Amino acid sequence: MRGPTFRLSKTFYRRLLAAVIGIVLLTAAILKSYDIELFMRQIKDYQIITEYHTLIISAWGLIIIEFVLGASLLVYFRPKITITLAIILMCVFIGATLWAWVTGVTEDCGCFG
Repeated sequence: MRGPTFRLSKTFYRRLLAAVIGIVLLTAAILKSYDIELFMRQIKDYQIITEYHTLIISAWGLIIIEFVLGASLLVYFRPKITITLAIILMCVFIGATLWAWVTGVTEDCGCFG
C-alpha cells in the first residue's frame, strides 16, 4: 500500500510544479506581447542585441517560445523535453540578468528596486 501512494504523490507534485512554471511562462509571454515595444526597449537596454530587425525577431521569437513551452508544461506534454527546455530558458534569463548586472547597463532602469 505504501509504494503506490508515494508514486502517485510524486507524480502529482511533478505535474503541479510543471503547471506552475507553465503558468508563469504563459503569463510572461502574454504580458510581453501586450506591449511589444516596451519589451523590445528592455531587450535593447541589455545591449546584447541592438540591431532593430534582429531585435524584432528575437522579441517575437522569445514570446513564441515562452508561450509554447508554457502551454506544453501546463498540459504536461513530453515532460522530459519541456522541463529540460524550461531549465535552459531559465539559464538564459539568469545569464542575461547577470550580464546586465556585471556590465552595469541597467543600473538606472529601476528593475531591481
